[in-house]
Amino acid sequence: MAGGSGAMVEDPSDRRQATLLQAARRCAAQASSEAVLRTLLEEAVALAGGDDGGIARWDDARRQLLQVASYLPSENSGVPLDVERTASGRAATSRAPVIIHDYQRLGDPNSPAGRRGAHAAVAVPLIHEGRLIGTLSINAYDPAKRFAEDDAAALELLAGIGASALIGRERAQLEAALAVRNELLSEVSHDLRTPLTAAKGQLQLLARDVAAIEGPVGEKLARGFERLERSITRMSEMIDLLRDVALLEAGQPLELRRRPVDLVALTRTEVGEYAELAPSHRLRLRAAEPALVGEWDPARLERVLDNLIGNAVKFSPEGGLVSVVVRREPTDVGEWAVLEVRDRGVGIPEADLPRIFDRFYRAANVSGRIRGTGVGLAGAKQIVEQHGGSIAVQTRPGKGSTFTVRLPVVAPTEDNDLSP
Repeated sequence: MAGGSGAMVEDPSDRRQATLLQAARRCAAQASSEAVLRTLLEEAVALAGGDDGGIARWDDARRQLLQVASYLPSENSGVPLDVERTASGRAATSRAPVIIHDYQRLGDPNSPAGRRGAHAAVAVPLIHEGRLIGTLSINAYDPAKRFAEDDAAALELLAGIGASALIGRERAQLEAALAVRNELLSEVSHDLRTPLTAAKGQLQLLARDVAAIEGPVGEKLARGFERLERSITRMSEMIDLLRDVALLEAGQPLELRRRPVDLVALTRTEVGEYAELAPSHRLRLRAAEPALVGEWDPARLERVLDNLIGNAVKFSPEGGLVSVVVRREPTDVGEWAVLEVRDRGVGIPEADLPRIFDRFYRAANVSGRIRGTGVGLAGAKQIVEQHGGSIAVQTRPGKGSTFTVRLPVVAPTEDNDLSP
């Protein structure tokens, strides 16, 4: 009550809460990350009582803050912001809200906001699962406008929406790029296979004629034809790899070509190749028996090995030890082959573990620091599971990770459930 008149005075905090709820509802109703960012800026500018605003994306690899969206029409998309002078830059480096008054003197007059004549600015960091994603900032052109701590606190409540939208935008761009690449890979593999198949057929016909030639000349020609046939077979395998990459990244199943495969020999070859490629690392293979033969697709298992051993090397320090173990595990329902790849590298944060095998997902402690797309482990998981197996990881941040693959030695069928 006020002055006994009986009129209710609206609590400003209630009004702000209602505005925040409206903002969340409007953002949730948008169909794309770009639309969410535009809606978020509209609500944030109104909430803080500003005149303009922007959302910037943090590029951890380059240590840059790049403008990606503005409230008012702007041509500043992709423009880097000064991390020391702008409100957004200070919010990013401090990971805390920043308020600047007298922006032309205490801020950055050469920034997009400064050139428009901003007199005050408030910015908050956008953080997702401990990772800095970007910033949300609001500017005022009225010299009398002053932002308060309540304005910063309100923007912080919207920060989660902004971080999620930037993550969605980043993922959508990656998926779009991969979709174009996968379509190209599919077309190239198809176009290459036809002439290669014809060449192989012609080579086989010529080889029969060459077989009729006796003496040293015939032997020399025969050896040459064998080398040519091996080269064509290798090219065919490379084309299959291109097609598989497209299928795996699209999440589509592979057609497995099972045959007896010695996992020990396959692993020894892969370890030997990485020992040559990464001489600064120590790679060690331990096999419980000289051979472990199962019904698997050798080319696809080779890709699983390449991914796991390659990651172990990539995420380990110089001179780090990578241990690979192959062993047999008898169970009541049959025998299993177990492959373990252990490193002493950066490990995986606990918060990232539930999604580490998701397509396009990368752990917070390597995203932006170590190159990768986040599709390798997802593809490895799909290959292993199509074999009727499983893949799991045990890890400690800063101590390393152990990936364990379990494969049934006998191919599973509808009639035999090999689940241990």
